[in-house]
Amino acid sequence: MKHTLERWEITCAKRIRKSERYVPHSYRDQKGILTFGFGHNLNNHLTPIEMCIVTRYLDEKEFNAFRDDGYFPFYPENSEATFNHLTSPFQVADFLFYQDFHGAGFQVSLEFAEFGVTGFNGLPYPAKIALVDMCYNMGINRLTGFEKMKEALVERDWDKVSAECLDSNYGRDKISKVRAKSNADLFLSCKEIVDRDEPATGWASENKEA
Repeated sequence: MKHTLERWEITCAKRIRKSERYVPHSYRDQKGILTFGFGHNLNNHLTPIEMCIVTRYLDEKEFNAFRDDGYFPFYPENSEATFNHLTSPFQVADFLFYQDFHGAGFQVSLEFAEFGVTGFNGLPYPAKIALVDMCYNMGINRLTGFEKMKEALVERDWDKVSAECLDSNYGRDKISKVRAKSNADLFLSCKEIVDRDEPATGWASENKEA
């Protein structure tokens, strides 16, 4: 089933794209990670077809590094034809962004469903935006380490959720602290939103149906 973005998801996607900023070529980010487009980690989870299209936009030095390091897995001849419509760096970046974005959303909804939060979609929308942004930025493995923050989410203790977001390497790191503060403010804003039952929509409902 094709996933239709909810209103909060559209807001979240715009927020992440603004934070990551579009770069039409490969580059090393502030932590030295080889990156492309809207913060896509080129060393992580590239399928053969993704590799096929992304390498069009690597500079010669990075292309040779990928080849020498064995990053080119086998892929069927002409498999690139599936993505012939991706004819510009921006189209490739946009394609990869939405793969990463949906991946972050599914990972977060699964993680917090297992932890016991009363349904990911039961969270106020600012909390959902903040959690997906954090996952996109740092990855699900680091996000799952915020144990006290997750406990506070269950209790809907938004002051503690916000504080735990900031009281972390993520919140103190000179590179991520501005983004962390923005997400901490989103958590705090949930205090003004009255909890209510919401229909099962978005990623969590698709997980439930699966």
